[in-house]
Amino acid sequence: MNLLPLVFAILLILACTFSLSFQKTLLSKPVASTYQAHLKATRSILSSYESLCYKRLRSKKKPASTQPRSKNKKPPKQAPAQFHECSKINLWPLLQEGPEKHPLLYQLTLTTFHRFYGSILEEGRGLETQLLNAILSSGRQAIDDAPDATRIALEKLPLAETHVKRLYPLQTYFYRMLKGVKQTAHPMPSLLDLFCLEQQESKLCLKHATAEQLALLFGEKAAPKILTEIREGHPDQQRIMDLCATSGERLADEALFELIDLRFSKHDSHETTLVKEEEGVCLKKRVFLPG
Repeated sequence: MNLLPLVFAILLILACTFSLSFQKTLLSKPVASTYQAHLKATRSILSSYESLCYKRLRSKKKPASTQPRSKNKKPPKQAPAQFHECSKINLWPLLQEGPEKHPLLYQLTLTTFHRFYGSILEEGRGLETQLLNAILSSGRQAIDDAPDATRIALEKLPLAETHVKRLYPLQTYFYRMLKGVKQTAHPMPSLLDLFCLEQQESKLCLKHATAEQLALLFGEKAAPKILTEIREGHPDQQRIMDLCATSGERLADEALFELIDLRFSKHDSHETTLVKEEEGVCLKKRVFLPG
């Protein structure tokens, strides 16, 4: 009896088994690495959430100090601006109808890019326009791929490259804008704090807009006055236009108020969004702080 076919068959089975096992090991490594990074990011977000809750509760229980301040004591550093879900700019109209139908929204987005991310964008190269056009193009493709989608994840959009020469690919600039910088003297918010892509009609809530957002909308001189009015009452459109006029700013465009929610409806002002990045995995969580 010839045993060679049997030996070859056994060797073939062993080779196939080893090959499959080796491929499985190679495929499992990136999956395990991504899973571990996801867990680390989740723990970081949980730790940040617990710290925020502790600081919030502690500040409420801490009595106001009646002792005079020391002259040599340095003033506390200004906390980064707190952005709310209701104060985001919705770019969905630009996806569906284009910049031609919404020129003010398009220009406001470009101005926001320049104000918040001018330090990382190459000056004079029109990167704001290239980035915004690439984001809108990718968003339209995402809608074509999923016509029933009512929300597009901004952080998951792949940006197509152009032939324009620049230091880095568009995706690199986009990633840095998504990540933001918070632990610096001049913090840069995440792009996710400023914009969203949702089919549901939403406007920027004036009640929860930050001072920098108000400056973008109404000018540097009028923004502090409008912020004071918001804290003290409910200014209407005419009152805001009067404040712009008395501050020496250009009169606010009538179309601008179509992007703003002036109803001062009740929002949950204790919500915030935490973004953490671990080993290439970026995780975003919307959390609610105790009242």
